[in-house]
Amino acid sequence: MTEGWQEVVVPLDRKQRLDWSRLGGITFEFTTPGEHVVFIDDISFKRDLAAKTPSKVAPSPVISRVAPPASRKLWVWSTRELLRNPGKRAELFRFCHEQHIGEIWTQLIYTLHRRQSGIRDATVCTINKPDDLRALLRESHEHGIRVHALDGYPDFALRTQHDVPLAVVDAVISFNDSSSASARFDGIHFDNEPYLIVGWQDAEIRERILQEFLELNAECQRRVRELSKMEYGIDIPF
Repeated sequence: MTEGWQEVVVPLDRKQRLDWSRLGGITFEFTTPGEHVVFIDDISFKRDLAAKTPSKVAPSPVISRVAPPASRKLWVWSTRELLRNPGKRAELFRFCHEQHIGEIWTQLIYTLHRRQSGIRDATVCTINKPDDLRALLRESHEHGIRVHALDGYPDFALRTQHDVPLAVVDAVISFNDSSSASARFDGIHFDNEPYLIVGWQDAEIRERILQEFLELNAECQRRVRELSKMEYGIDIPF
């Protein structure tokens, strides 16, 4: 450790075993307890390792990385706690204002059951504690925070499981239809993770999973667009 400047050279030649085309970031790991600060300056590309890195360059304009007010989103999984504890709701709203969070994706609490529909059973989703949920939505909107109903499970991507997320979508649309404008969800958000399904590493199976995953999202989006004024969103890890 030092308080002075040190030159660090990262070789980019083909002799290295790293695949630079897949570089996602650089991590600094400290093994000594305490507070550490790293300054990086005077970055250059060299053809010759002996070449001196220029230290006198025109200053770059400062670009602010501060998020504009209320532009961030936040996953919220502890919905039950929020519904029964006003103090936790106040704590959440305070945190959202401090961190410029204008939209929360809140885990939906529901019960599934089967209902006879024609010659087959249909999956039906019932949202739990609807009145408490409406109160949470009204309070969120009073604080200027939009709310999306959140759910997700890897197997939802499979066609054999599509009935569950589609039932969830239908339930949220129905919930909004029976609620006042201030007590409605602003959107539906799925955090499905198809890459966790067994067989994902097999190219043929992965292709089938992704096709079924796209089919699910196309149908979810169609229902949301045609039957409501909500937004529909999903997580897609790069």
